Amino acid sequence: MKIIDGFMLREIAGEYVAVPSGEAAQVFNGLLTLNETGAEVFRRLQEGTDREALLAALAADYDVPRPELEADVDELLDRFRELAILKEAVL
Repeated sequence: MKIIDGFMLREIAGEYVAVPSGEAAQVFNGLLTLNETGAEVFRRLQEGTDREALLAALAADYDVPRPELEADVDELLDRFRELAILKEAVL
């Protein structure tokens, strides 16, 4: 999975914001506000990863029960899919 090209992730006043540019701005018009964990997921998706690698990395960083972690990650991935900013195949 990979976030479509053209997004910049910035930290502004303690908040993380993903801003589209170029062709990404044609797909997604607006800003995406993320918390720290959401920003980490977003960064990893910008590089390209799969669900299991993403879960393993987050499990190493956060003390969250696996079922809760899976549910939260799946919810965020579903949201990125709804926004049409997530490609399923890593190129």
